[in-house]
Amino acid sequence: MLFTGKDLNAFYMKQAILNIFVLLIPIILIVQVMHRKNRTPEISIFLRMCISNVILCCAHLYISFYVVYDNEISRVIWDVLAYICSMTVEIVNLVIVVLWLLFVEYTLHKSMEIIRRRYPVVMIPFYVGVLFTVMNAFGPMLMRIDVGFGYVLDILRRLAYLIWGFYILASYVVLFREKKRKAVSEYIVVTPTVICAVIGLICYSTTGYRVDSLGYALGLMFADYFMFRRLGYIDKKTGFYNENYLAVLRREAKKNKIEEATVIRFKAPGDRDRLAEILKFWEPENSSIVAKDNGEFLLISEVQKKHIAERFIFLVCEHAKTRGVRVESSYETIRTEG
Repeated sequence: MLFTGKDLNAFYMKQAILNIFVLLIPIILIVQVMHRKNRTPEISIFLRMCISNVILCCAHLYISFYVVYDNEISRVIWDVLAYICSMTVEIVNLVIVVLWLLFVEYTLHKSMEIIRRRYPVVMIPFYVGVLFTVMNAFGPMLMRIDVGFGYVLDILRRLAYLIWGFYILASYVVLFREKKRKAVSEYIVVTPTVICAVIGLICYSTTGYRVDSLGYALGLMFADYFMFRRLGYIDKKTGFYNENYLAVLRREAKKNKIEEATVIRFKAPGDRDRLAEILKFWEPENSSIVAKDNGEFLLISEVQKKHIAERFIFLVCEHAKTRGVRVESSYETIRTEG
């Protein structure tokens, strides 16, 4: 899309107005999150995405006004700031999708330590993308020396978008892998957020309309809704699931035709918090822990052989004994309809 003169100015003024309105969405989400009491690492990652969206909108605003007033203000510092803002837009796009992958991982595993173990090199593609982006952002200055360098810049730009797509795809791979390993709860939803972000970036990269910030803002609205719906299933004191989650497990079992499950019960009268810390240490990845209001914890998994269940109970109880915690335990195989 090519514009000249007043048409170009009108186009970028519309872009500026759009981003002013878009800017309100992540700001409202930030204020809303800050007023909620349950501040989990998941919410911290979400806040970083909202802040990144604010930075993206501000960078777009500067670029829009810079283009509109380019004929009136031609100082070097304005040119440098425009290059920096262009670079910022591309880098923030990468930052948001990296945070999105971490957001999905934490939603599934509730552990930053698990994320660190699973992704020792998660940032390498990001750093490569940043390098390509810096070269692309300052490319116009190089193109004044060598016009042919523009082809190289175009390739680098496309490679940066491929890295962006890599992180989005990775979030889906994570979910697919979890679904094969165990049933993923119905409240873990990523598609609405991803669709908004992808459409926004595609429109931005193909048409010139700076709607990637709008795509992220709408995606964050969906993420916010599903995140706080998820938190309705979380016990605030321990971070485990609460009793409401049992209904979700029953529905998942019915949908996946799972007729039986092993339930291991733990209780430590007067030491609920310390028992929760011990269970976090021993929690198997293919199970769910539910914290009941009466102080009892239920570890629910696929049907386990007797010696496996007894061995797990022994390890937890021995660990608790070293911490001075007296644990009551039992296990049984139950029908999932019950």
